[in-house]
Amino acid sequence: MNDPDTNAFAVFDEPVLAGDPFDPNSTRNAPLNDLAHNLAATRFNVDLDYLEVLSSGTKTITHPAVAGLGAAVAMFAAKYATNASSDDQQLVDLTAFGLGEAPFAIAIALGVATSPGMPVVTNTDGGAWYATAYSRSGELRVGAKATIGASNLAATGMTYGWLVFKAPPATSGALLLDWDPAAGALTLAKGKWRSDRQYLLVAPDGSPFGFAMGRTIDLNNGAPKSWRPDGTSYAPVPSTLKSFLPFGTYGGSDLGGETTGAAMSYGGSGSAPTAVLVQAP
Repeated sequence: MNDPDTNAFAVFDEPVLAGDPFDPNSTRNAPLNDLAHNLAATRFNVDLDYLEVLSSGTKTITHPAVAGLGAAVAMFAAKYATNASSDDQQLVDLTAFGLGEAPFAIAIALGVATSPGMPVVTNTDGGAWYATAYSRSGELRVGAKATIGASNLAATGMTYGWLVFKAPPATSGALLLDWDPAAGALTLAKGKWRSDRQYLLVAPDGSPFGFAMGRTIDLNNGAPKSWRPDGTSYAPVPSTLKSFLPFGTYGGSDLGGETTGAAMSYGGSGSAPTAVLVQAP
């Protein structure tokens, strides 16, 4: 259905069966002009941003090596530390696209759109690099922080993908629906959507990557655990890391003995978020 007064064009399920079917503003046609309150009934609406892809590419960023803490000593069953190192590198220069302002862009790693603090390089005893993609001063950058375990974390070249998107175009022309036979293209809502533009596609087949649709990190017992949309998880704090409880004589060198408390690792019940699988055209 379309509305010539608002330039709206939508395909939707009628939320109710009451009202004039030919009136764009009737209750049964509410998804046309009241998109925000009728998303569940909407199948297509030109007022949604369908993420037209302007450019895409990949770049390998090498996260440097991080020295481990070494073997555990005496009563300590494990070693673990945070804020070991930081790494911050440019992924793509956004000013190169000549849009006059920094466009919306995302980074992709390990088959998913990166979420803040996503583990991208890990070992088995707590050493890891956690990456966050962000825009600043016309750049899409990848900033990363590290944690340290007992063993060394090797320098690793990580391939990051990137997508840069165009802003939705303004209306132009006079037609709500137009077919260009020469180009084989359908245009809707006075140019707001056109079938031959390169939009991000919901496509579970081929080579998709996932957008997380829920929480990607959980905290429990003072320790984190992260999930990617594909179900892969990482909990950096080892289960062998426990609190140290000395007892005995404190006035001299003999403490009399020592014991350990409960494990300091994650013990919660979090789970991987659901995901929407998409791919660039």
